[in-house]
Amino acid sequence: MKIFNYILTAVLAITMIASCETAPGVKNVTLLPSSNSFNAGIDTISFTVQYGEEDVTADAQVFTTDNAELTDKKFSSSIPGNYNFYAIYNDMASVEVTVTALGNLELIADKTTITPDGSDVVTFTVMQDGIDVTSESTLYLIPEDGGEPIAQDGFTFSTTEEGSYKFYATKGSASSNTVTINAFGDAPESWSFRKRAFLVEITTTGCPPCAYMKAAVKHLEQSGWDEGYAAELHTTGVNGVKDPMYDALIFNLVGQAVVQASSFGVPYLGWNFSDIVAEGAGSNVSYIASQLSQKTDTANEAYECTSGASVICSESNGKLNVSANVAIAEDGNYKVNCYILEDNIRQNQANASAVPDYDVNNHMNVIRTLANTNDVFGDPVTVGANGIESFTWTFESSDLNLINNDLENVHVYVVISKEEGVDGYIVNNVVKCALNGSTPYEYAELETI
Repeated sequence: MKIFNYILTAVLAITMIASCETAPGVKNVTLLPSSNSFNAGIDTISFTVQYGEEDVTADAQVFTTDNAELTDKKFSSSIPGNYNFYAIYNDMASVEVTVTALGNLELIADKTTITPDGSDVVTFTVMQDGIDVTSESTLYLIPEDGGEPIAQDGFTFSTTEEGSYKFYATKGSASSNTVTINAFGDAPESWSFRKRAFLVEITTTGCPPCAYMKAAVKHLEQSGWDEGYAAELHTTGVNGVKDPMYDALIFNLVGQAVVQASSFGVPYLGWNFSDIVAEGAGSNVSYIASQLSQKTDTANEAYECTSGASVICSESNGKLNVSANVAIAEDGNYKVNCYILEDNIRQNQANASAVPDYDVNNHMNVIRTLANTNDVFGDPVTVGANGIESFTWTFESSDLNLINNDLENVHVYVVISKEEGVDGYIVNNVVKCALNGSTPYEYAELETI
C-alpha cells in the first residue's frame, strides 16, 4: 500500500508568490448574452461585453469555445444543443457562458443502440404538440467533423461502421432535439492492441512551476505525440490561492495511486499508477516535454499490453452514457474504470506569462469524477484470455461535478489495469472517447524484419 501524505510538505521548496486572488477594485470582463436560450433555426442572440460597469463591446472579441470568433457579436443555429462562449478584452478573458438552442419538435427513436451489420435498423418519429408530423419533416445527420448537416432520404438508419451518429429533424423553421444512435460491434480483429500510458499530473493554479509542466504537456500534445493520455488532478491550492478544480474525494482517491512517496511537491506527474514519476519542473518547456516523452516510453515498455477496448460515449436527456467492450488477450486479474474529464476550464494559472506560447490558463483533461469512486482501479473484469466483457456506465449530469456545467466540454478515459505481482495493479491500457463519439479497437503495428 502506497503512503499518501495529504499535506504538501514539499511545496515549500517552490518559489513563493503573492496570492492570485482578485484584489479589491480590480475589474473583471463579463460576457452577457441577450438571452440564455433561443429557438433553433428561428432566433438570433447578441452579446454585450462589460469591463466592470463599462460597456466595451465594440473593442472586445467574442469567441465560441472552439475559438471561432463572432465578428458581429451575434449567434444563431438551426441545430439544438448547448453552445459556449467567452470574451477577450485587453488580453483578459471572461468566464464562459452557456446558451441553449431549443428544439420545437420532438424526435423519437425506437432504439438508441444498433449492431453495425447493415440490417439492424432504427426508426425515427417526429412529434409536434402530440401529433405525428414525420411525413412533413426532414431528418438530418450531424457530421462528426462539424460540417453541414446531411439531409436523409427517410426516417430509418442502419450502418456497417461502428460509431455514434447524431440526428435531428426540422419541419419548416422548427427544429427538434438531437438523438444519438450508437452502433456497437463486439469481437476485435486481433488480440494485439495499441498501448498508451496514463499520465496523471498533480497540479494547482497557485503553483508557478506548474505552468511549465502544463506547457510541456501541451507542447507534447500539439506536436502530435500519441503515446499516452494525460489528465490533470488538482490539489486544494498553494500560496494562498484556492483551486476551484479541487475535489477532495477524487483527489484523495486518485492521488493515493499516483504518489509514490510519503510527501510530495507540485507539479507531480505519475505514469500508469507505477513507480515511474516526475516531481518539480525546470523552465525549459521543450526539455521538460522530451523528458516526459522518454518516461512515457519507459512506462509503455515496462509491462506488455494485454488488453484493449472499444468505447462509445453519448449524451441523452441530461445523462452521460458510456459503453465499453473490454477485450483481454492474456489471463490475469484485471479491473476497469471510467474517468470523466472536462476541457476548457478557464482559470488563471500562476506564472502563465512565462509560457506565452501555451494557453495554460485554459485547463484541459481535468479529472472530475470516476464511475467507481470506491476503487480507483474500478470493477473486476471476469473474462480470461481471448474474452470480451461489456461494461455500461450512466452518469447524471448533475453528478459529474463539472466546473462549466456543460457536457460539451466532456470526454472519457476507459482505464484498464492488470495485477502485476508485488507491484499491484498497474494501468495496462487507456482508451479515450469523445462526447457523442466512438473509439474502435486499436491495434499494435506489426514490426517488420
